Amino acid sequence: MANYVGKDVSIKLKRDLGIFQGKIIKPEVDSITINNVFHNGVKLKKFEAHVTIAREEIENITFIQVVDPVEAANRSVRNTPVTQNTSPKESEPQKPTKSPPSFTNKKPNQYDGNKQQHKTTRPIPIKSRNTPNYISSSAPHSKALESQLNGKRNGNGNLNGNGNGNGNGNKRHRNYDLMQPDDFSDQGDFDFESNNAMFDKKSIFQEIEAETNPDKPDLVRQIGKPEEKYRHDQNILDSMFMQFKNIQLEFKPKQEYTTDEPGLLIPSIPQSLRNRIQNLAASHGYSMERQIDFLARGATELAIQLLGGSRRFSPKNLHQWPRVTIICDEPYNMLKSEMGLCTARQLACHGVNVMVFVKTATTNPKESKELELYTATGNDFTGNVKDLTPCDLIILSVSNMNQNSQIVRYIQQNRVMVMAIDPPVMGVNPGEINIRNTVIPILPLDDIHTSCGKLHLVNLGISNKFFKDAGIKYFPIFGSRSLIPLHLKA
Repeated sequence: MANYVGKDVSIKLKRDLGIFQGKIIKPEVDSITINNVFHNGVKLKKFEAHVTIAREEIENITFIQVVDPVEAANRSVRNTPVTQNTSPKESEPQKPTKSPPSFTNKKPNQYDGNKQQHKTTRPIPIKSRNTPNYISSSAPHSKALESQLNGKRNGNGNLNGNGNGNGNGNKRHRNYDLMQPDDFSDQGDFDFESNNAMFDKKSIFQEIEAETNPDKPDLVRQIGKPEEKYRHDQNILDSMFMQFKNIQLEFKPKQEYTTDEPGLLIPSIPQSLRNRIQNLAASHGYSMERQIDFLARGATELAIQLLGGSRRFSPKNLHQWPRVTIICDEPYNMLKSEMGLCTARQLACHGVNVMVFVKTATTNPKESKELELYTATGNDFTGNVKDLTPCDLIILSVSNMNQNSQIVRYIQQNRVMVMAIDPPVMGVNPGEINIRNTVIPILPLDDIHTSCGKLHLVNLGISNKFFKDAGIKYFPIFGSRSLIPLHLKA
C-alpha cells in the first residue's frame, strides 16, 4: 500500500457523485485519502484539505500521469517536425483558456515510482463524457492526439469522422475545455442596478438613430416620442422675464433692501413718513387697532417658525410644548404694549404657553381691551421680573433703547432666541441683547442698526391711495406672502 503514496489518481464515484482527483496520501483497505483535490475538474476552495473516500463509494480508480510542462515542451521542440499548415484556421495560435481541461477515459498507466515526478501546481485532467481518449496539452505527441478529437481513423488513413476522406472532420474540432463549468463561488454578487444606472441608454439610442437615419428631419424623429406633461401652473410658451415694479420716492432713500424676488428694491423711509401713512389710513377708517392686529399676525407667524413649525406643535411633543415670554416696557394701554399683548393673544390661540411682562399702573387715560382679551385665553401676566420662567423664545415689544438690568439679566440667563416687534432703530441694549429677528410694518426705517438682526416686513393691508397721498409711488411687493424677509443692499 505504501507504493501508492504520492500517486495522482482519478476516482469515479457511484450514484452520480462525480469524479474526484488528487494525490494519494493515505491508502487503506477500506478507504483512500487524497489531497490537492479537484471535484469534476473544479479546484476545491480548501485546496490543501484532505478528502477521504470509502471503498463502497468507489466505482473506478484511474492513475493519471502528470508530465512536467517544461520537459514536455523541450521534447516537443526537438521531435516535432516543421509542417506547412493547409488551413488558415489551423495556423492561428490557440489562446489558453482558464477553464479546467477535458475528461479522459484512458486505461490505467503503469508507473515507475523512481522516475515519476508529481506536479500539484495545475489542475489534473479528468474524464470526459465526449472524448474517447485522454489528452494532455503538454504531451509530446499532441498533434497525433488532437487528431482523435477531429475524427476516427478510417481504413484509408484519413482522419475524418465519416470515412469519406474529404477531411471535413478537422473543421468540426471543438474546444471541450470551454464546456466545463467555471467556479464563481469566490466572486461577489454582480450589482445589476448600479451597473445599469451607469449606462445612459437614452443618449446612445439617440446617437444610433441619428447615424442610421441622417437624412430624416427632427420632426419625423419625434413623432413616436411621448409628449411631455406640464404642471397646471407651468407656462408652455416661453415668455419674457417679468419682475415686480419698484417703489419710488420723491427723494433718494438712505438705504435700499432686496427680497427673495430678483430685481425688487424696497427703499427705507423716515419715521415721520411712516407715521403719516398710518394716520392717513386711520383717518379713513383703518384704525390703529386693526393695523396692530395685522402686525401681530405677522409676528405670530414668524414666532411659530422660530419655535419649530408644525413639527414642534405635533402631539408627539407634548413633553416639550413651546413656551414664550413677551416683554413690554410701557403700560398696558400704550402702543408698544398693545402690540405685544395682541401677539401674546394670537400665540395663545395656537396653544402656546405665554407669559407677558407688562405694567398695569398707568397715567394714560386711553382705554385698551388688549390685556382683557389676552387674559381671556387663560394665560397669565406679571409686572415682576422674578416671576418670569424659562422659555423657548423671548419677544421684545419695547420703545426704549435701554432696558433695566433685571430684564437684561433675565434674557442673558435664558440663552434663547430673541425676537423684536418694531424696535428702536438703534436696537435694544446693543452688545448685551442679541436680537435675531425683527418684524417691522409698512416700510423699513432709515438707519436701522445691525443689532436688530434679520428684518421681516409685514403686509398691513394699507391701500395704495394712502401711500400716494404721502408722496410714495407704491406697488404691491408681497405677492402670495404676508411676511417677506429683507436684505440690505450692499
